[in-house]
Amino acid sequence: MATPRDTVQNTLIALLLASLLAACGDGVVFFSVSLGIVANEPICGNGNGRFDLRDQQGLILVVLIDSNTRILAANGSAAQCTDIAPGAQVQVGGRREATTISAQSVQFL
Repeated sequence: MATPRDTVQNTLIALLLASLLAACGDGVVFFSVSLGIVANEPICGNGNGRFDLRDQQGLILVVLIDSNTRILAANGSAAQCTDIAPGAQVQVGGRREATTISAQSVQFL
């Protein structure tokens, strides 16, 4: 039998999950980390950019970069969009919707 504390705890968890789904719209936005190879020359300008990433399964993902995206060289030092080149192996973390990732971080491997 559930105690009053269990009921309160379950209610709080349900409210938290409901608010997370509401914040994500229909609930199909995921945070993902993808490893792969840069498939094309990036388009960079005004703190924004984009490039195609071929992930380990061969799927092409569009990676969007903005002024808040952290780009790090393999040694951990700061890098920028123009440092990204075709063939570079990277790890991308960010919000993923279908085949598009809004990158929060790009790390050269």
